[in-house]
Amino acid sequence: MDATDTNERDPLLDADTLLGDSSDGDEDEHLDAEAFPDHGAGQGPAQGPAQIGRFVVLQRLGEGGMGVVYAAYDNELDRKLAIKLVRPERAAADTRVRVKREAKAMARLSHPNVVHVYEVGEFEEQIYVAMEFVTGPTLGAWVRGLEPPGSPPAHSSREPRWQTILEVYIQAGRGLEAAHAAGIVHRDFKPENAILGEDGRVRVLDFGIARGTAAPAREPGPHPATASASGLGSEPASATSGASSSVGSSSGVIVRSGDSAEALPEDLHAAGLLETAVATDQTDPLSTPLTMTGAWVGTPAYMSPEQFRGHDIDARSDQFGFAVALYEALYDQRPFAGKNPTALMNNVVGGKILPAPPGSEVPHWLRAHLLRALSVVPGRRWPNMTQLLDALEDNPERRRRRRRRRLAIAGASLLVLSGLGGFANDQWRRAQQAEEARIRAQAEEARAQRAEAEASAARD
Repeated sequence: MDATDTNERDPLLDADTLLGDSSDGDEDEHLDAEAFPDHGAGQGPAQGPAQIGRFVVLQRLGEGGMGVVYAAYDNELDRKLAIKLVRPERAAADTRVRVKREAKAMARLSHPNVVHVYEVGEFEEQIYVAMEFVTGPTLGAWVRGLEPPGSPPAHSSREPRWQTILEVYIQAGRGLEAAHAAGIVHRDFKPENAILGEDGRVRVLDFGIARGTAAPAREPGPHPATASASGLGSEPASATSGASSSVGSSSGVIVRSGDSAEALPEDLHAAGLLETAVATDQTDPLSTPLTMTGAWVGTPAYMSPEQFRGHDIDARSDQFGFAVALYEALYDQRPFAGKNPTALMNNVVGGKILPAPPGSEVPHWLRAHLLRALSVVPGRRWPNMTQLLDALEDNPERRRRRRRRRLAIAGASLLVLSGLGGFANDQWRRAQQAEEARIRAQAEEARAQRAEAEASAARD
């Protein structure tokens, strides 16, 4: 199997693609669905099909490493959707089987926090995947639109910034939780792979590089790397063309797009270690998706230690990436420092987490939960996403407020009951006194009657 086909990033459900990512890497943070032309036959893009199966193509949204995404209309069910069409040159037999298998796995997964796959089929010897059309910003764009940390709320009744972020991210976490329950690991969760829809619901996207949990985490090419683990901290050979540099690891070399293959040592060519990833953000090398030969595609800023090392990974790696993304949103900085992938990797595998910024409003209990999810050793993280999310939802301060509220209600109820009891006691005493007075009056009347009878008898 060709290594490039095996390791090529396939943004099957890529937020950048669904949101209309342009070829120059600029991201549309919000896609207005009303901007599409009215649906009807023959209104497809000039350089694309007018119709894919029964779906009428409305507009080309963007493209990724594996194909093109279109906005389309389903005449039968009267709904707008997105269609991913795999490129003909990418539709090799093994790729077709893999894409179909993964898309069908996603189609079986029905959860409100996962973008829904409606249909998988073939069109002119190409695979297409019809999926839910979502309008809204990515979580990254949404967080950037919030007030910066430390800003006072505009209204005193508004919940704190960290609480708003936490509630939104928990939705994304529930999407990952559902995928894990279905045996699917995302492997590249990041803020740009989740969309906050206009309906207020978060959907997790881009399961294109996901694999079943039973699958191995590595599919080495014909010449897998055998560098020792001690090489994790060594500086790799630098690329003289462009600002990017390759990254050494225990399982291979990462090469960002823009690196010059000719500038790298010849032994890397001979070992078959060079891969090129599609860059989505040329301004931030840590947010650029990478291809690591002998391992998996990932985004360095959100990759787990086991991903950097090229080890087998499971759902706990998604938990790590989720914790990095949530940490970044809460603190406005990532948990691990590093101006380039090499420095970042060393800090991640070394567990060197940055301290919280001074004056941070993020509570200590929340930070403690995130630090556990960011453990270097997967076995020290939360056992699963469910337990992590349940812990994040269990806000001790809210619990204390609820307890105080319950105590206040119980106290008020006791006072009411006490008042009612006093009133009842007073009423009983009054009734008792009235009854005693009635009995006394009856006795007096009886004595008077007897006295009158006796007097009458004496006169007779």
